[in-house]
Amino acid sequence: NRYKAAHTLIKNIEKQQRETGQEDLYVGYPFVLGQFLSDNFLVRAPLALFPVKTKVTNNSITLQIDPLRDVNINTNLLVALAKANQDSSTIGEPDWEEVNPETFISDLLSFYQSQKLNISNVDETLIPFTPKKVEDFNSLTPGAFVMEPIAVLGHFPHHATSLQRDFHQLTN
Repeated sequence: NRYKAAHTLIKNIEKQQRETGQEDLYVGYPFVLGQFLSDNFLVRAPLALFPVKTKVTNNSITLQIDPLRDVNINTNLLVALAKANQDSSTIGEPDWEEVNPETFISDLLSFYQSQKLNISNVDETLIPFTPKKVEDFNSLTPGAFVMEPIAVLGHFPHHATSLQRDFHQLTN
């Protein structure tokens, strides 16, 4: 059941946090769906990561935005995009002071466009997450990306290796 799966995820994240100090529990929203033109790599990934804290009771889990951490863009997606495009330029950061709910989606898509990822926004009405198969990508034009208005609670580490984390700290 969903409660058990979410509870297991939260327990694993809490264990990792105790061991490493990293807080990687986020709600990913919205998602992008598409295929890189250069290598036909299929993509379904969150565009923004909202840090959350949880409160677990007997039969419910409550999520709350973590005010001590910033909303982040998906840097792993940008690294994959740079690799696919054989682009060695620096990955940018959005210049948001705060997330504005009124303009968030347009600001987010503009930022990704500045990073050479053009994403069509079809609809912003939240829809349930449904698994995709490779065949589901066949209707997409390679190089074309669409936004999926889905939100997913998950473990979204920002740094795949300690070297990447150290490099990020040095450059900021």
